[in-house]
Amino acid sequence: VILGGSGRVQRQLDELRGIFQGEDLPNTKVAYIPTAHMWLDEGDSSVSKRSIGERRRRRMSEARKEGRILSEKLGMPVKTVDLAQQDLNVSEALEGTKIIYVAGGNTFFLRHHMRRSGFDMECKRMVVD
Repeated sequence: VILGGSGRVQRQLDELRGIFQGEDLPNTKVAYIPTAHMWLDEGDSSVSKRSIGERRRRRMSEARKEGRILSEKLGMPVKTVDLAQQDLNVSEALEGTKIIYVAGGNTFFLRHHMRRSGFDMECKRMVVD
């Protein structure tokens, strides 16, 4: 599990390459979790006149794009998984994943959706197994 934060992404990518050096990188699956970055303050309408739903869709679109860029930089397949998605099956979404990259943002929002979606328990199970 890699916990992301501002300004450290390149260093973390280099560390990932070092950790998995010698492995079959094109077959090493990565789950990119942008949920902490997806939080939007509903009361802040000064930033945008778009609805909260539209702004969230735009953020998810940006997150998918970041996932594709991450995949290109790492040379590994990356699946973007938003833990705030209502009908998410976490076990299915993380199946075959060796690396979980969690983007920075609102940690309270992230922790809430980790618990609600079952990600926290699934992640623990993956580490133990």
